[in-house]
Amino acid sequence: MPKARLKKQMRFARKKGLSPLELAQMQAIAKSNAIAMQEEATWNAFKMMIAVSVNVLGGIYWPKTANKRVPEYVDHVIDIYDAIVSGAVSYDDVKSTAEEYGYKFEDERILRTEERLVKKGF
Repeated sequence: MPKARLKKQMRFARKKGLSPLELAQMQAIAKSNAIAMQEEATWNAFKMMIAVSVNVLGGIYWPKTANKRVPEYVDHVIDIYDAIVSGAVSYDDVKSTAEEYGYKFEDERILRTEERLVKKGF
């Protein structure tokens, strides 16, 4: 941490009547809370991604065979996710595979084709 920032935090702590130890403890708690919130947000996004894709696949594409195919699909998605998290597969590999199927990742959106962009008014 830069010295100027540390001095500023120490002055703030003294004004509030905190010792350096109390300040360090508060910072550690804040950091652990931020990490926990980030992990929870990531997990919620992953669950939402699974739920949306299961609803589309089961309801539209596989209505007759959804009971058999959806659990297999979810298992495959979780396997790929675990492989990315563990480092066995890179995000770029997964991204390039998706792009081979016509999906382009751009500006935090997934785009299908130029035709779809025109239809959607992008």
